[in-house]
Amino acid sequence: MVDTIWPADAVNGAPLYSGRKLRQTQSPLQVMGTSARPLGARTGVRPGTPTNTVTVTSTTWTCKPIAGTADVVAAAEAGPYTFAFDANATGALAAADGSHDRIDIIYIQIDDPAEGDSTSAPAATRKYFAGTPGSSAAPAPPVARSFVIAQIAVPRSGGGSPSVTWVAPYTGAGVVPVRSTTELDAWAAPDGTVAVQLDTGAVVPRVGGAWRKRTTDNGWSVDHLMSGKRMYRRQFAPWSSPNPFGAAGGSFWVQDRTTGLTPPAGRAWDDFSIRVDVWPTDITNNAEQQVLRGNLTKATGTDPANLRIFNPSGISVATTYQSVACSVTLTEL
Repeated sequence: MVDTIWPADAVNGAPLYSGRKLRQTQSPLQVMGTSARPLGARTGVRPGTPTNTVTVTSTTWTCKPIAGTADVVAAAEAGPYTFAFDANATGALAAADGSHDRIDIIYIQIDDPAEGDSTSAPAATRKYFAGTPGSSAAPAPPVARSFVIAQIAVPRSGGGSPSVTWVAPYTGAGVVPVRSTTELDAWAAPDGTVAVQLDTGAVVPRVGGAWRKRTTDNGWSVDHLMSGKRMYRRQFAPWSSPNPFGAAGGSFWVQDRTTGLTPPAGRAWDDFSIRVDVWPTDITNNAEQQVLRGNLTKATGTDPANLRIFNPSGISVATTYQSVACSVTLTEL
């Protein structure tokens, strides 16, 4: 067992630092990769690394400057390596096969003889490995302590030009707090970044080079999902009326529960998957304190009044509800 503190000056030769000890002390700054690696991290390149970091011609591959983390030693007590390359690396592309396409790879390799990998000197390098002609699968790197950042599709001779697919994993970035919309707008973060606005509490993802902020549309609050689709939600003030469902398995019309329920501007109900949540806000029976998950169903026509909320038959309505609340959520198909 080794207990390590860093940074701190050694006094009378203690502590005695090693590469492994220093990697261990990097782990608090990293996102954990798996529960089996308590001092490990998520392998990958920095979020925001350009997808054109690797390029290719008919004869040459190039990898531009890049930095990241490699958690490639299996021992539970081993920490992650960080690496950085500040200049381009280039190499020759193997000649195209005369009859078959193939897939080549560019990968990051970590060498550390102190961790028993049979190499002679510590190093991090960008390397190229040619795949097998005729195989539709990309090859694995020839060494275990490595990870792939790009695949190169090499057509058969005369079949066109090679092309690159960026496949590098990204290290964890976490959620970044910002104080206001002004601060958020001033930050041109990479796609996939998630921020939380401290002034509103809104969680805002970065997609397609823009912050997907919560907006409003025809009375609906609008959130932009990481998929690029939008989710609309309206919550209505509690409705104070006894037993609005009437009986187990009963129902009531949305028009009886809401006011002015219309789709977002320029949209139709059929554009969305629709969910209704209904819940009693003042009841004493614990068995009834679960959310009443309703279903929105449409009768003929497109009038919003034809939307009905159903009470699941397994939920008792024997107790007189003093107040019932309702929210409607639309998700783009």
